[in-house]
Amino acid sequence: YIADVRRVHVINLRTGNKFAIPLAIEDTYANHMVVIGDMLLLSSTDSGHILALDLRSDGSPSYSGFQILTTVPGANGMVYHNGALYVASFNTSGIPDQDNVIYIIDDFYKPSPRKFISRIGQYDGLAVHKNNLYFSDWNGGIIGKIDFKTPESVSVTPLNLDTPLNGPAQIAFFKGLLYIPDLPNSRVVISKP
Repeated sequence: YIADVRRVHVINLRTGNKFAIPLAIEDTYANHMVVIGDMLLLSSTDSGHILALDLRSDGSPSYSGFQILTTVPGANGMVYHNGALYVASFNTSGIPDQDNVIYIIDDFYKPSPRKFISRIGQYDGLAVHKNNLYFSDWNGGIIGKIDFKTPESVSVTPLNLDTPLNGPAQIAFFKGLLYIPDLPNSRVVISKP
């Protein structure tokens, strides 16, 4: 599954078959995806929709396609951890406000996003490592972490870089190292957490 602005491309790795699932007209910025069981979730940053696709079918366009699960202002990066979905909020105007925080959704039958932290930012990426939630924030080009036990205790992770981060995007951990795409600088920074 590949998010491509107004559509999601699907490639069956076994057969090589390819097709695209278009998004609704108001969803013009397909961003991040996460799979939870038989459900693919997709954030659409411009509309704030978190869209759900049932993967129990073969995923072909003849099925109903994406349905709106819920809405989070500026829905961006997502990560699933211990039965809850965490959603980063990004203000597309470039000026974050009180709605641009990190949200939690822990009931998928009646999804009602609520603020996980109150720190305002231009959140892009989320990743979990050693019971901490790491985030990237375009506001100041920082990487931070949150202990799940004390979510309001947010700390910024200092990185010793020759060139500071300008736009840290969707982050990920691999073999204990943190990978940070820095979009405006066209680079990937690798750091120890």
